[in-house]
Amino acid sequence: AAGRATARVAAELKRLVDARGAGLLAVGWPLEPSGREGARCREVRAFVEDVGRDLPPATFVDERRTTRMARDALAEAGASRRLAEKAEDSAAAALILEALLDDLNREEPRSRFF
Repeated sequence: AAGRATARVAAELKRLVDARGAGLLAVGWPLEPSGREGARCREVRAFVEDVGRDLPPATFVDERRTTRMARDALAEAGASRRLAEKAEDSAAAALILEALLDDLNREEPRSRFF
């Protein structure tokens, strides 16, 4: 079942990439609070390797604190608790993308390309 689920995710990602003409995928990189790579990073890397065969390259972006930042931004914007719960993942994903774009504008980007 896991193989079929991975194949479905890969097909959906391919569809989205093709529809939007994406040339790079930004993937949240769940580092430990200390900044070290742990088990969750290994799981994410394995997942990207499984689904990424027919996709553009992926870059891993440090996602520490993005959920907290998203919650804070939604609260500051006056979002209801119900709306904030629904929008939290999307807001965190937007912060990850913003971090990648900021990083790519640096002279020496820190993002990791795979």
